[in-house]
Amino acid sequence: MVLLGVAAAIVAVMFWIISNGISKRMVRGLGTHTVTLFMVVLGIIPALAATLLIGTYSLPMDSLLLSLAAGLALPIGFALGYIALRTEKLSNVAPLGEVQPAAFVIFGIAVLGEAISVLQTVSIIAVFAGAFLILITERLRLNRRLIPALLSNACWIAYWLAMTYAVRWGHTYALPILLSRITAVAGAAVYFASDRLSVINMRWAAGKMKKNRTFLILIILATIAALADATGDTIFGITLNTNVLALGGAMLALSPMFIAFCGFLLYREKLTGMQLLGLCIMVIGAVSLSVL
Repeated sequence: MVLLGVAAAIVAVMFWIISNGISKRMVRGLGTHTVTLFMVVLGIIPALAATLLIGTYSLPMDSLLLSLAAGLALPIGFALGYIALRTEKLSNVAPLGEVQPAAFVIFGIAVLGEAISVLQTVSIIAVFAGAFLILITERLRLNRRLIPALLSNACWIAYWLAMTYAVRWGHTYALPILLSRITAVAGAAVYFASDRLSVINMRWAAGKMKKNRTFLILIILATIAALADATGDTIFGITLNTNVLALGGAMLALSPMFIAFCGFLLYREKLTGMQLLGLCIMVIGAVSLSVL
């Protein structure tokens, strides 16, 4: 079970790196609303396939309600992250995901009454210190355009905390993830249907796609990103269903480093010395926090 849980986390990270690596290109080409809708709608497919494969179609009421509630955070998390990507570097946005392991530990202390060691305290401080270095500019001013990325991570923290309990209480991982994805689609549909500007933007993107081969490529990239992200979520559910969440978290803590490398490789992004230092501090802190 230990090997399975860790292997699932590693595979999930690989899919998330693919999804995040191409996200900047498609967001700038298609817009936040269109890409968010792609992510939540097509994200149902891998979860549905896993549910049909496992064959579990019922959940306890507490797991059911928590799964449905968790899905509300998905479209908000996607949209906020993509808002940040419209103006900021992928290598700046991705490392802020390292606050998630620290937030989980803080949740355990504040809500569950768990004890914390001195080394874990130092690791938490390192994570937030690294985030601070990434958030400030060379002139030592707060980069407000990265605030949506922080809020996006708050949504992912809420989502994964809820899903951890939903999977544990339901003793299965595929159905809770599928239900959360269905809620995400419903929430996104209500929002976009009520937002005339988003409908206009998506119709504009569809019209451009018919006339421009570049937009067709962007649609293909958005499809790949959506399926890769949801596949990663579904596979990580295996880790949630085991007792190796800490080791799995250590694998996840390495992903921002690889995503930042994608930013350099695909978009020729360069970090400042302060941002690079912040990235290194965050990765070291998050990995230490997960394994200690």
